[in-house]
Amino acid sequence: MEEPGQFKRAVIDATAGLVAGGISRTVTSPLDVIKIRFQVQLEPTSSWALVRRNMSEPSKYTGMFQATRDIFREEGLPV
Repeated sequence: MEEPGQFKRAVIDATAGLVAGGISRTVTSPLDVIKIRFQVQLEPTSSWALVRRNMSEPSKYTGMFQATRDIFREEGLPV
């Protein structure tokens, strides 16, 4: 036979897991998008690399906060 508090504890643990999973996906998904944008961008992120390679075009994303701002400005929040 199961103890009286065992079911209640299982519900609390499941709820805690659900909340933790939701928060982690909400935080990590946008950071993953930014990371992937940096990985696929061909231009270097620093101006020193531009000078050394004699490239004239700066990169679209140069920093995490600048990339976040530009992505939100251009694409907005998903509806």
